[in-house]
Amino acid sequence: MRRPLVQLIFCLFVCSLFACAVIKQNLKTPTPEPPVRAQLPDPLVPEIKDVAYVIKFDGTGAVNVGTQNNDNLEPVPDEELKKLLLDGPSKNNSGLTTAPTDPIVIIEPADTDKFEALAQVIRRARQAFTSRIKVRVSDGVYAFVRNDWEDRIPLGAGKPDPMTLIVAVDAGGNLLLNKDPNGTLSKPILLRERLENVFKARADNGIFRPGTNILERTILLKLPPSMTWKDASALIRVVREGGADPIGLLVVGLEK
Repeated sequence: MRRPLVQLIFCLFVCSLFACAVIKQNLKTPTPEPPVRAQLPDPLVPEIKDVAYVIKFDGTGAVNVGTQNNDNLEPVPDEELKKLLLDGPSKNNSGLTTAPTDPIVIIEPADTDKFEALAQVIRRARQAFTSRIKVRVSDGVYAFVRNDWEDRIPLGAGKPDPMTLIVAVDAGGNLLLNKDPNGTLSKPILLRERLENVFKARADNGIFRPGTNILERTILLKLPPSMTWKDASALIRVVREGGADPIGLLVVGLEK
């Protein structure tokens, strides 16, 4: 009786070992989830915290100036615009009641305005007191102007750093991405597709702006002086469709 009992116990022991091995093999170790990158505010996009000056073109060459929430904008002759911005609200009759130390300037060009006229107003705003400039494209959509972006422009015939993407428009309406041809103003799909591929590669490789958790998708636009804001807005929409955000305007080289 003892020997069969020992054999039975041994068989049960072996079976239990085998069962444990099978169970262990079938168990799948869960793949750890990648760490979630907290979404931080975009440091390149100025947000209104106090008050903003609004500079609005009326399409006839006149310029109106007011505040963010002021619907009664008084016309201001072009030659007085620089003085208005430099003096501040306490020394003019524009209806401005608050003088922020670092205001945002929102510029609203008309479709028929040339980029050269817009660049002149941008330079005046810079001379006044700010580098925080937003140019309205449509509701909720803006292009931005930053001094440090223009520092990225290479001198001479050199190409910019590959991380800096510059879209330029030549005299023939051709679109250049870092000086390489990518479609035309009338057929910009090649540029849009190229940008989609660039940003997909950056997402796949985790290329973020230094010191942030934001994918580097900045596009800088270098536009000809004679280009209308209507055509510029259409180009901005194309690069946005390609994934660009934010979009910067370069005014370097347009000085008179």
